[in-house]
Amino acid sequence: MNRFFDSPWTKRILSLVTIPYGIFLGYVAYWSVFYDIEIYEKVKFGFVLAIGCLAMGIMMFYTRRQLVTMVVSIVTMPLLLPIVLLNFGEWELLIPLVLVSVTAFFTSGSGEAAKTIFGAMILMLYMLGALAYFFYTTVLVSSVQMTPGPSGVSPSGNYRYEVTYSMDKCGGGTSVIVAPNTYDTSFSYMYCRAKGFDRTVYVTRPLSEPELKWTTEKRRDITATILDINPDAVLTLSESQMHTLGRDQGFTKEIRVKDLNQKQLKTLGIVLPASEGETEIPEGMRLYTEDTIVVDLSDLHNIGWTVSEDVPLSDLTDQQLAALGVPESGDVLYVNGEPQFRYYIAILDSYYDMSKRELVID
Repeated sequence: MNRFFDSPWTKRILSLVTIPYGIFLGYVAYWSVFYDIEIYEKVKFGFVLAIGCLAMGIMMFYTRRQLVTMVVSIVTMPLLLPIVLLNFGEWELLIPLVLVSVTAFFTSGSGEAAKTIFGAMILMLYMLGALAYFFYTTVLVSSVQMTPGPSGVSPSGNYRYEVTYSMDKCGGGTSVIVAPNTYDTSFSYMYCRAKGFDRTVYVTRPLSEPELKWTTEKRRDITATILDINPDAVLTLSESQMHTLGRDQGFTKEIRVKDLNQKQLKTLGIVLPASEGETEIPEGMRLYTEDTIVVDLSDLHNIGWTVSEDVPLSDLTDQQLAALGVPESGDVLYVNGEPQFRYYIAILDSYYDMSKRELVID
């Protein structure tokens, strides 16, 4: 048995077990940045995590001189930074992870010189990270006291509203935020609430208690209501939405020459004269900043132009709206009797597209 555990190949193979620990820390760091982590059974969670970290700590100590374990022990240290900063106070999460990672780093088989160099770099990273986080949360973030209020999930379960009260010397204020309810992630003993998607749909001053009500309304009825309010309502279609409706075929756009930079002008083969007396410019290529040009879709791609098209809502049929991903019926939030959020608009304007997610540090 001793020969088995002393075998270099046994240690090399078992060192591969440390890779999932590094991946796990990477996921926790990601969840810490993009989610609010709520641990709702702290004792059970802490016990399970402590047992898992103890087993991993023993494995990393046993294989401490293997290359894989040495690399993992170094990589996990920077990954701990966002976990510690953004979950400070959640000791049942932090203590096991910090103990294992720090112990693995200092007991690894890396040479003293490597430990000194990497240790100094990691220490500097922690100092700068902590300083930046402190500066952001104390100086750049508003110091107005915010108190969470009631919340509610829409009938479809796709959205949720959250009421927030702000306290200040001017009587305070009330705001209503709508966020997607489908991006959250749940684990045993832990719930990760997605952040970066909050959209404020209602703000009022002074502090008040709004009446909120979710309803389910049909797509056709919402279209009629919007056109009754504003017959000239316009929808801005993205390129993918244009493609869905076949509106990208033969699409052209008028652009003013002065809106293009030098690189874009060169790509399009446009020459702007330095002075009125300049000659030697081929026929048809000389343009002035106030001129406009018509550019087709391929040239728009070549110059990196964001392609979109404004289309009157009245020109779109109910079938076309369905093709754009708007379900036949969906959620509408009324605040004090007035509609403040419609699923219809959220989908068409891509409110909660992943590309629009904001980085929220709190």
